[in-house]
Amino acid sequence: MPSPTPAPTPVPTPAPLPEGIDLTSSQPKQGGFLFVRFAGQAGVSAPVAYFATVGYTMQPQGGVWYAFIGLSTDISIANHPLEVWEGDTLLASSTVPVVDGDFTRVEFDLPPAAVDLLVDQERINRERELVASTVSAFTPAKYWFGPWITPAEGDISSEFGEMRSENGGPYFPHLGTDIANEAGTPIYAPADGVVALNEELLLYGNVVILDHGVGVFSLYAHMDSSVVVAGQPVSKGQLIGYMGQTGYVTGPHVHWEAIVHGTRVNGGLFTLGATDP
Repeated sequence: MPSPTPAPTPVPTPAPLPEGIDLTSSQPKQGGFLFVRFAGQAGVSAPVAYFATVGYTMQPQGGVWYAFIGLSTDISIANHPLEVWEGDTLLASSTVPVVDGDFTRVEFDLPPAAVDLLVDQERINRERELVASTVSAFTPAKYWFGPWITPAEGDISSEFGEMRSENGGPYFPHLGTDIANEAGTPIYAPADGVVALNEELLLYGNVVILDHGVGVFSLYAHMDSSVVVAGQPVSKGQLIGYMGQTGYVTGPHVHWEAIVHGTRVNGGLFTLGATDP
């Protein structure tokens, strides 16, 4: 039997937008996101926002069209064009100044037991494909409104975007936020959504992925255990599991990711304010 899908969360009636592109509540930085809104033209039925040559189908809400666009950690620090088209008609255009994510650099050593997990490349590839296919899905409904909450209490042991070198290797960005606390610390949904994946994986350990709609997902890794199942609707603040140290880790924490159309972004930016049409 198919799992129930929650109705989109009702949102307050917004103030009318001026004509053109509105980027209020966007976070235009490396590892940030764009919240693109468009209004003001009658007869528009299927607008598409284009950024970095990629098109994002916009969704309607109360006379406003909107889309979320993820900005990678390595996007160039520059002015980027943003356009809204319908078919071959340009409806509006704007310029987005993307600024530096200001990521720190750290070096650390991992014990042999952790490094040994990296030997099974076939299993790692299957894990990456499973996660990628899960977060590439698109649900037209937007399930949440208002700002997100931080999913667990604890100390930030590794920040999003931190450039990390493990055991003297090359630097690569940390594409999540690590919140460290005692094993068994509760983990909560930061916003309304649906459980898209609940699996035990090699590197992520016990992982839960939530679909928040309109191409936005969040991920919680290294959990000791979960209390939700795939297909289950969840509400902001609802318990989804407990912190642990499963998978590729050196201590108990939750690795929290936010993903927008397949691009990892800083989930903490969604806690700074509402992103409602």
